[in-house]
Amino acid sequence: MADPEPDVPKPGSKASSPGGEMESLRSRLDALKAQREGESTRGGLFGGSSSKGTDNGAFAKAMRATSELAAGVIVGGGIGYLLDRQFGTLPIFLIIFLMVGMAAGFLNLYKLGMRRTDGTDGPRT
Repeated sequence: MADPEPDVPKPGSKASSPGGEMESLRSRLDALKAQREGESTRGGLFGGSSSKGTDNGAFAKAMRATSELAAGVIVGGGIGYLLDRQFGTLPIFLIIFLMVGMAAGFLNLYKLGMRRTDGTDGPRT
């Protein structure tokens, strides 16, 4: 579908003069400012869906998924390292708890992915 053509001033019209062009540009700028103010009151970048229908919460969900996976690995590795230092068994507990941490991280990702996005409770069907 073709985009509508922009308003082109006709010769002899008010907008064809230098002062008229400035008024035209100012009115377009004011319209854009009003549109942006309307978007910022609806939620803006992180606060909800925009007028385009995109899900602005997707970025937040991606950041949460990344942090939950990383946290599982870091906590598991830390526990394994501390147990290895305590008992003098260098890599055994570190490897085991790294795997447990990865499994916990993936389980959290699965739970996050199975959560409903339409605001109702219960599992997806």
